[in-house]
Amino acid sequence: MNFQVTVLKILVSYPGGFAVMDDIKRDKAILATRGRDWANRTRRLGRVRWT
Repeated sequence: MNFQVTVLKILVSYPGGFAVMDDIKRDKAILATRGRDWANRTRRLGRVRWT
């Protein structure tokens, strides 16, 4: 689930929600180096029940 949340977070920051794979990989690497804060946040988002 963390991967999907991360990709959605990245895509929402791009106009129209579209990004090329190189941009996604770069932005994912940036988020991954933010430490435990980002990992914990994506875990919490993954547990949220969307209705």
